[in-house]
Amino acid sequence: MADFILKKRLEDCNIELSIYGERHNRKDVPTNNLYQRINLKNKNTIFIVEHSDIFEEVGELEIIEGMSTKERKEFLNNLNYGSDFIFYKAAMNNNLDNVFCLDNRMSMGGLGRRELNEIQDFIQKNPFNPETMSVYRKISQRLMECLQIFISKLEEYREYNPEVPIHVENYVKIIGAIKNNFTKLSSLSKSGMSKEDIFENMRRLLLYILNDCEGLGSLSIDLNMIDFINKVCKAKKHATKISIDKISLFAGDSHAIRIADYYEMIDASFVEKHRLLVALATPLTYEEKITPESNSSSKSS
Repeated sequence: MADFILKKRLEDCNIELSIYGERHNRKDVPTNNLYQRINLKNKNTIFIVEHSDIFEEVGELEIIEGMSTKERKEFLNNLNYGSDFIFYKAAMNNNLDNVFCLDNRMSMGGLGRRELNEIQDFIQKNPFNPETMSVYRKISQRLMECLQIFISKLEEYREYNPEVPIHVENYVKIIGAIKNNFTKLSSLSKSGMSKEDIFENMRRLLLYILNDCEGLGSLSIDLNMIDFINKVCKAKKHATKISIDKISLFAGDSHAIRIADYYEMIDASFVEKHRLLVALATPLTYEEKITPESNSSSKSS
């Protein structure tokens, strides 16, 4: 069951865009929900899902092929709804031709969910000391690598898709916050603090950087989906033989709201009805999220 569904006809290419916003890992979804009834065999519809675009490289299709009919049915029943359900249902029925997985975080070299959780778990559970320093150094190097990847990706979006100013603006803001925290990190040894305070501040700054890298990864999915939709629309506009008349996008609430906002699908009544979801979708740096007053003070300065 989707938290919300938004629809709009993109007039310049005559394609209906439907956006399904979902809260991941819900437990209260009825068995007979709208995801179960979606016809994935409709070749005039493109289905966009928030699922990793490296599903082939990590062997997901081989795992599916090795499942019995009973195992496939049980697997889908456990998923029940959402973008993952759409992907696996299509894969199990060999209907992936018009299903596009556009979570590009890992394919671009960024942090996948498992790696991000492992790093976060280590930072939260382990103090910064001589024994853990080598691991923290590797974490710092990995996060710096992610920053460079996001910077190069930003240049790509600027070059090929200059029509996403608000998303690029937020992307740039978070990149700036990460750079600033790396600068603070490198200057801690000269701060005059005690060794214990230096170590604690290193942990804190790495946690900020990690969470901002997560935010950049999330925005990168938005940009990738918008870029894809715009390219489909442009192709249809200039090629009469393209029969696509509908795009259905399935993603988490925050992605769905930000993408819908780009296509001007969010109105005052939606904001009133989904105030919390809209607030959570706002792209903020990690420091802005945990200290809201820093956000208001930065705007006034």
